[in-house]
Amino acid sequence: ALRIHVGGRRWDRLALAGILLTFTCIYPYVCGRIGLYPAKIMHFSDTWMFYAVAGGYLGSLPQQSCKKGRWIPGLGVALGILGVYHYGAEGYTLNEEHPALLLLAVSIFAMGKCMAGGKASPAWLAALVKTMLGVYIIHPVYIHLCLRLVKFNPQHHMPALTLPLTVAAIYAMSVMTVHLLRRIPPVRKYLL
Repeated sequence: ALRIHVGGRRWDRLALAGILLTFTCIYPYVCGRIGLYPAKIMHFSDTWMFYAVAGGYLGSLPQQSCKKGRWIPGLGVALGILGVYHYGAEGYTLNEEHPALLLLAVSIFAMGKCMAGGKASPAWLAALVKTMLGVYIIHPVYIHLCLRLVKFNPQHHMPALTLPLTVAAIYAMSVMTVHLLRRIPPVRKYLL
């Protein structure tokens, strides 16, 4: 089994996140743009590992880092949104490995950390956090229903309006599904 020591120095975690980002996102993206079909270099990994390491790194940053570079997450969110709209306008359907979505997700996480300012989360946010694993597991079902069954891709139809609305609807349906599944005792005990 792969074991990663995440308690090491911050630069070690940043270097690991960079390596994972390169081989699970940037390398396949560049190969796809030039017409090559890359082999999976890191079979033990996918972008989930990059997100986990990046989240651990960002979560360990002292609050002073947020004060110094408060504008950086906002810039990342803006660039991520522009990337999503640009590739959507070109007719691409982005998945979680696309660099624009990675930038957007990590920047939103960093922005939330900076906005929290080290304070305790409000009760409603703490309740939502408890559903995150279930939402992570369930949301692809709703994405596939939207794309395959309904045959609707929000990236191709007025993305400035439909993309945020679709994201909000998929998130809400995922949260409701998690709450319904928690009523089943074995699911609540072992999974969610």
